[in-house]
Amino acid sequence: TPISKKDIHRFIMLQRAGELDFISMPSIPSTNTEFDRIADSFTEEILSENEEPLIYVDMGLDQDIFRNRVSTLLDLVHTGQIHTIGLIYRSWTKYEQNYEYIWDKIRPEEVFLQMSEVPREFAHTRTTSTMHLLQKFGIDSFSVRLVTGRNTNKDAGTETNLNHLLTKRRFDPGPLVFRNFSDWMNHNASLECDCPICTGKTPEEFVGAYRGRYENYPGETFLAANKLHEYYRSTEEFKLSRCYIVDGELKDYFKNKDGLRSSDRPIQTRF
Repeated sequence: TPISKKDIHRFIMLQRAGELDFISMPSIPSTNTEFDRIADSFTEEILSENEEPLIYVDMGLDQDIFRNRVSTLLDLVHTGQIHTIGLIYRSWTKYEQNYEYIWDKIRPEEVFLQMSEVPREFAHTRTTSTMHLLQKFGIDSFSVRLVTGRNTNKDAGTETNLNHLLTKRRFDPGPLVFRNFSDWMNHNASLECDCPICTGKTPEEFVGAYRGRYENYPGETFLAANKLHEYYRSTEEFKLSRCYIVDGELKDYFKNKDGLRSSDRPIQTRF
């Protein structure tokens, strides 16, 4: 279905209400042959409103369509009209050529790459942090796929069963993997974390602090605490990895992280 200027204006109005840093244009279906016109119109409209445009491209597009759309966006980069390109995550093991194209054709450009809809755990292993693994393609920032719990807590007002909490996944910043919280509880392991969520707490104290009662679903508070822990520690880890990138030593960084080393497989992409 063609996207009109009126549709673009609606996108702007809806996002402006949220006071966002960017006004984004969602990925256009591959069957739409007017991407160039839509991207140009969208960019023109956003710039006329003194806002920053962010146009998304789906990583799962056919290789030729993906490259053509990237070329269109790079033309806008070269004219100074856009400074960021948005990418919708799809499995890099399935769409490897598109990811390699990011490194070969987009990464050398002066443009910021934002990837959205990234799953926390890499599907190939179910343990490694996907965001950290994707650094090898030169992507600058990520937003994770939101998975909301259903309002299924019929026992609101009572503490969530401990065994249920122990199955929740927690980010381990050492190897950059996710592990069940039971790994820390059952082996009497220290949390070894000084982030604002964990600092000074043993595994037992962490459970005590975030074992909620009045929740929309069992483990809601506990899960939120673990996600905040992941945010703080991932932010610190990205700062470290950037130093390796600047020094041209990202390959060594991958070798030093068990999760990245075990999940990564040789591809033609250069580090």
